[in-house]
Parts: sequence; C-alpha cells; structure tokens
Amino acid sequence: MPGRMQTRIGAGMRIGVGMMLAVAALSACGGGDGSGGGSSAPRDSGGGRPESGPARNPGAELYAYGCAPCHATRGEGTQIGPALNDRAREVQQVVQAVTSGVPAVKPPHVPMPARGDGTWTDAQIRTVSEYVHSLAR
Repeated sequence: MPGRMQTRIGAGMRIGVGMMLAVAALSACGGGDGSGGGSSAPRDSGGGRPESGPARNPGAELYAYGCAPCHATRGEGTQIGPALNDRAREVQQVVQAVTSGVPAVKPPHVPMPARGDGTWTDAQIRTVSEYVHSLAR
C-alpha cells in the first residue's frame, strides 16, 4: 500500500505544481484579467489609462501598499497621517515629500519615512506621486 499512496500523492502534487505554473504564466502574460490573454503591446506604467480592459493603476497599487495605512484608502487621512485629498498638490511637491520623508507636523501625526518602505525607486515615487496628485480632483 505505501507504493500506491506515494503514487497518488505524487500525481496530486504534479497536478498542483502544474496549476501553479499555469497561474504564474497567465499572470506574467496578463491573462486572467478578462482582457483576452497576453499581448505583445507594452503596458502603460506612467499612470495613464490603458486603451482597453479594466483600469490598472500602478500608482494606486503603490499607494494602497505604502500610503493608505496612514493616509486612508482615498487620501482622506487618519489619526496618524494627514489628508492628501483635501487640496491639489503639485506632483513635484509630492515627489519631494516621498523621497525625503516628512517629519511629524503636529500630534498625533507621525513622521513619514522616506521612499515609501525605504526601497522605492525614483520611477515608483513618481508613479505614486502622480496618483496622490489625482486624489484631489
């Protein structure tokens, strides 16, 4: 019996690994998002809208990960981070704040660390800054 059990487990693992590889391949080529599969057209990473399919905004994704915990989902602010949707901010001002960080202006707000989680590239900072600029529109 141990031989049969190992065979069944081995077949199940092969199917599981095959499914994981298929999901990874679909993700890498843009499939699975309802847009009809992979395309050789480059994706827009500048924060603009793609020509077709659901809007996917890298700035919004970065914001959700690195900014929303303190500034809230739509930039309305929280106890520890001020509102970002209360007025239009110039993209360059936001780039400067994200690049350098911001000291605590008034309690209970806390200091904002530089470069998102400390590792954001200049391109990521620009992308999230453009998204923050769009929050007040």
